Amino acid sequence: MPSALCSTPPRKNIVAPTPKGRDRLRQAEKARREAERRFIAPLDEETAASLVRALQALVLTE
Repeated sequence: MPSALCSTPPRKNIVAPTPKGRDRLRQAEKARREAERRFIAPLDEETAASLVRALQALVLTE
């Protein structure tokens, strides 16, 4: 906890993924999209859109 008497600004850590980490993130995003596609594939377009909106509403309320 910063002290009121301390004149030095709090330290900040800057974190960035390595090139290998960026590749992994791209792979993970591709896998997520594919899993989502397979999950909603049995639904018609309207039902799939409703499900996605409902799930987004649940996630965004936190």
